[in-house]
Amino acid sequence: MQNVPLLFGAICSQYSGRVRSYLVMPDGEWIADSTIILDRMEARHPQQSVLPPDPVHALFAMLCDAWGGEFWLPADEWTRWSRAEHYPWWREELGEGLFAGFPKTLKNTLADKVADSIRALLPKAGFTAEAAPLIERWTKRQADALDAHFAQHAYLSGERAS
Repeated sequence: MQNVPLLFGAICSQYSGRVRSYLVMPDGEWIADSTIILDRMEARHPQQSVLPPDPVHALFAMLCDAWGGEFWLPADEWTRWSRAEHYPWWREELGEGLFAGFPKTLKNTLADKVADSIRALLPKAGFTAEAAPLIERWTKRQADALDAHFAQHAYLSGERAS
């Protein structure tokens, strides 16, 4: 077994954006949830923690994590699956991430089936044409606020990663 964790994920997965979806620990344990992966890495490497040591800043870091991991999900899903101009890139990534090694034609067919099943669920999750202006307005406001913040600071919490 290796001395370092192995991480498996796909660029097109918002869940693996935090840590990439599957992590194999040196002892052979597989972990598939980003929060658990982060918790395990924190426990194994407390000297390199991404959580600030004081409770106020640690709470802020956890709130930022929830904001980035949960509140951005509607914008991510809407942009990813309902905008035809983005789909060719996602199709390529989805096919490669889920069906690596398959012939390209088969990858495309399978990726299209996965995408179609996801798109069919969007209205049930509130991603409708009526909701689009609200989602897009929220996304623009958040992105503009982030741009303004990052023009002056390296991280959300100022000058320290968290």
